[in-house]
Amino acid sequence: MRLSGVVHFDDLTEGAVNLLRQFQRTHPEIEIIFSSDLRSAIANWQSFESLSRLTRVAASVQIQHVV
Repeated sequence: MRLSGVVHFDDLTEGAVNLLRQFQRTHPEIEIIFSSDLRSAIANWQSFESLSRLTRVAASVQIQHVV
């Protein structure tokens, strides 16, 4: 069995975009595609290990949005 999926990020702040870009540099196995206006992004993951990493960065992005 193989798990894969897509995570959508909406209403991104500048700080959240920077966080996702840094994450993308350190985890190239997770493809992150930003919209042209950088207000949203889509992350594609292909393994369960990637999901756990993506979950942690999603929590960080959420915290960035709240603060």
